[in-house]
Amino acid sequence: MKSKLFSLIVSVLAAMCLWVYVMTVVNPDVDLTIGNIPVTFSGAEVLREDHGLVITGDYQEFVSVHFYYGKNADLKTLDQHKDEIKAVIDVSKVRSTKDYTMSYDITLPSAVSASSITKMDKSPANITFTVERQIRKPSKCGAISPASRSLRAICSTAPALILIPLPLRGPGVGRQYRRSRCNHH
Repeated sequence: MKSKLFSLIVSVLAAMCLWVYVMTVVNPDVDLTIGNIPVTFSGAEVLREDHGLVITGDYQEFVSVHFYYGKNADLKTLDQHKDEIKAVIDVSKVRSTKDYTMSYDITLPSAVSASSITKMDKSPANITFTVERQIRKPSKCGAISPASRSLRAICSTAPALILIPLPLRGPGVGRQYRRSRCNHH
């Protein structure tokens, strides 16, 4: 009976020692860099619908983030769900046409607690983009594809509405847009 009790106590102590070892040595704070995080704009619909403004031009569509001081297990979970990470720029307060340089927030996957990662460096730190006024022009074909930010023909016999960003005014400022033709059959 004494040997069973002694074995039980030794087993419990060994298990506790292994647990402490895993928590302090095996799962230490580590760092991780994740790239190709897509940039999204929060409030772009309101900007377009309520204020007649659109985001145009070439801007950095992907960013990289270096996460520091996260537990190994948490960063592994983050890496497994990296497709859910987004860089979000809030444009809800934008009201005028011009070039903007704004910072962005990183949204983490729901599987990762924001408190489990204590620091991150973003590259680039800010995103520059252009806001222009849109005009509405009736046409028999055509539409703006927001995903590619280019004019894409959509042919039909019914009139369609084309949204075209107006170029910025001023010397040496302007944009060129691809034109499309629609051939009705």
